[in-house]
Amino acid sequence: MVTLWPGRPRRLLALAGVACVAASVLLGFVVGGGGTWLDRTLTPTWVCAGRTAGTVCEALATERGLPFPVYASAVAPLLAAGLLLRRADRTGVGLPARAWAWSLATLVTLPGQHVLSVAFGRAGPLVELLGSPDREGAYPSGAAVLVAVAWSIAAVVIGQLRPAWRSWVALLTAVALAAHLVTRVVALKHWPTDILGSYLLVGGVLLVAAAFAPSDPTPSAGAATMPAQPGGTSAVPDRDVAGDPQPGRQRRRVGTRTEPDQDGVLDHGAGREEHL
Repeated sequence: MVTLWPGRPRRLLALAGVACVAASVLLGFVVGGGGTWLDRTLTPTWVCAGRTAGTVCEALATERGLPFPVYASAVAPLLAAGLLLRRADRTGVGLPARAWAWSLATLVTLPGQHVLSVAFGRAGPLVELLGSPDREGAYPSGAAVLVAVAWSIAAVVIGQLRPAWRSWVALLTAVALAAHLVTRVVALKHWPTDILGSYLLVGGVLLVAAAFAPSDPTPSAGAATMPAQPGGTSAVPDRDVAGDPQPGRQRRRVGTRTEPDQDGVLDHGAGREEHL
């Protein structure tokens, strides 16, 4: 199986993907240049002033200081997927590139995010709440797009290599994306809708790419051909001869001549088997 959704309705996936991308763009118009009532309700501003939760979230949500946890959370799944691909190639059960390369289409969301952030020019929570001079467009979140792209590609690769792991990979991906959302919001890096818009953008492109992903050719319903035997070509061994030293021998039906037997009665034998 090449794709994550065997027998998937391609048109439905494509429509769902386009809807997600459209929702991401529409949400940018809805939220406007600042925080909405929903953003202010969901943003816990009380944890940002020296509280333990705020300190921990600040450490996990930063992208400018060592060990760069935001970028590490994006590199880690890609590294795991790369190691699994390399191991599969070494064992001779490598995954064809067409089985996962379609997920690379999500990379187009990286420049797309920059275009949208400049176009909307939304002020982040630090600008509105703390008067920060940093007025770079907050919607959609660039870090959230990066993390979502990395986990999407890794989930596709690992899901193809280890089909039995798909449920766990999906759960781990959801946990990672939720953790990124919580830490960035608590640290006042972004509004909640900034992260949501990023996830909608990446998820929409991933669904559209999945709709056009290649599938394995359907195997024909004919009888399976036995591999060639050492003594012949696709021959059927003689099952009547125990320990047949020549497994490639074939049997054929040889007609018998009509000859009288000892009693003078004609013998109309149906035939006899002769080993070649």
